[in-house]
Amino acid sequence: ARLFLARLAGMESAEQGQDWAEYARRVGDLSQLGDWLVAEGIGPLAKARFQHIWPELSSYLQADAFAAAAENSLHFERLKRVGQAFERAGVRFALLKGAALAFVSYPDPLLRTMSDIDIWICPDDMQPAYQAMTELGFRAYGNENRPPKLQQLALGEVQFYDDQGGLVELHWSPISGWLLKNTAGIDVEAIWSRSEELGPPALGGRILAAEDVIIQLALHTAVNHRFQLAAVRSLIDIALTAKKGPADWQTVVERAEQWRVTAVMWCVLDLVQALIGIPEMQTALVKLQPSRLRRHLIRQFVSPESILTGEDRLGEAMQGSPTGYLFLLLMIDRPVAAIRLFWRAIWPRREWLDARYGEHSRRWRHLRHLIGRGRI
Repeated sequence: ARLFLARLAGMESAEQGQDWAEYARRVGDLSQLGDWLVAEGIGPLAKARFQHIWPELSSYLQADAFAAAAENSLHFERLKRVGQAFERAGVRFALLKGAALAFVSYPDPLLRTMSDIDIWICPDDMQPAYQAMTELGFRAYGNENRPPKLQQLALGEVQFYDDQGGLVELHWSPISGWLLKNTAGIDVEAIWSRSEELGPPALGGRILAAEDVIIQLALHTAVNHRFQLAAVRSLIDIALTAKKGPADWQTVVERAEQWRVTAVMWCVLDLVQALIGIPEMQTALVKLQPSRLRRHLIRQFVSPESILTGEDRLGEAMQGSPTGYLFLLLMIDRPVAAIRLFWRAIWPRREWLDARYGEHSRRWRHLRHLIGRGRI
């Protein structure tokens, strides 16, 4: 598995001398491997990487690659329209996740599967961006449990859909969520200052520095998604970004320490090292690693085996169970921050109450809500 994923991530040195014909013979029936690649969102990339050395696998993945290319073409056309509208309105923005990776990290933009477009908007430009999206025919989607004011407070996103069901998310920040907002110290202004112009086809959009992309991807994968959504693809995204950058791993360590996210970074990068292998990253891993006990506990929730097999050890974390919260607490660098996070979940600030339930809401309403749901 490690050699196969290393091939996908373009780590050719890790597979020198590999007899892929023999590998194919050992695999035998392609359906299980092919279906797994499609489910993980890496079918198009696998088709391209193995086109000449494993034509049978490439042929099996052809339909998925065509479908992804068609879907991406629609996304890119949508992005072009949005980019032009933002340029006219003077909206400053940067591409995040799939769209940015497709243009910068992948050998071909059509090889990075996408389900939506994620765009980081400068806070001062969110209102004109909202207006530009409305004029293009997009409709903002609201969620009762995540009202717009609460999303802004959490540095989350606003979802916009067009008539074809295409989704564009406008983000207040590249890194969002209450856990990170209350326990980490992300320097968002510094992230923006290091970003660079991408140019066409994003039409004035920016991209983050490679080291910031790696940190953003790791935090999003572990904290926001709890390894529940295309985790293997996320690890490959990180490896491709690191190689294309190329990433300065000492800088990654320094920023992780400054932003108090070393445990998360170790958790994700340890999986990258185990499943793909980046020799230049090993020293950074040693510097990031938490205590032996914490490493042991983290691996009870997520491991190379669970990532590959899709074993759902973290489903409880998504449902808010006590054991699921343990994983999230293990992702917090400082114990005092974990205590503060727990307290704020029970006794939130006034601005949070007003954003979630409406102005002048009383705390008993929040406590009743917690008790009724049986979770924090």
